[in-house]
Amino acid sequence: MIKLIDRKEKSGFFRWHDSGDITSTEHLNSLFDIAEALPHIQFWLPTKEFKMVREVLLNRSCPDNLTIRLSAFKVEASVKQYAGRLGVTASAVTKDKSKANCPSYQQGGICGDCGKCWDKNNKKKIYLKK
Repeated sequence: MIKLIDRKEKSGFFRWHDSGDITSTEHLNSLFDIAEALPHIQFWLPTKEFKMVREVLLNRSCPDNLTIRLSAFKVEASVKQYAGRLGVTASAVTKDKSKANCPSYQQGGICGDCGKCWDKNNKKKIYLKK
């Protein structure tokens, strides 16, 4: 996987699991290993597997180039406090355009040049539910 990502990824940004989620702590540890091996790539991992993230972070530091973003389970719910306790970021979904800070709904559902989901300083990303 390290060789494949290194050879194919030209943008410098890589999103884990466009559909699906981590399946075990071993899986998450493997993603950490890959991020550590490719420090020139910025990785983003959206996940609802809070327990697995907590378990791995008890034993290991998250690589600097991996942004873990805990996803809320319901529309208008927040996981920002819990994410903060773990030292990761959060995301939420809203039906209110004025609360959304993700521009993809204005860009045909694509990120474009935004890149904020990969930014650890962007503590809470809010997506618009269509």
